[in-house]
Amino acid sequence: MTVKLPKKCHSSAISKLGIYFKTKTSEAVDFGISHVTYDTQQLQGLDLEVVKLLLQSMRICQELSLKHAIAGNSKVIEESKKYEESKDWTFCETIETARETF
Repeated sequence: MTVKLPKKCHSSAISKLGIYFKTKTSEAVDFGISHVTYDTQQLQGLDLEVVKLLLQSMRICQELSLKHAIAGNSKVIEESKKYEESKDWTFCETIETARETF
């Protein structure tokens, strides 16, 4: 399963995405999906709200025993180092590379 984040994530969209993701992830497990790839390559930047959304999503993956990987652009990767919650994340350069990690 691939979760592709849009260029800009507004506060209202982030809360809806969190709810939507939990539902869809549970459904994916029921259909035999075993991993999730986060595509953050289109994001224009990484702020704390997006970090929290990704953290929430990763926790759901852990609860459901799903593997996960993140693909991101250089700006997202650099900005992830500003936050305690995301400074140790490992990013792949492309979505294909992220998928190959499974």
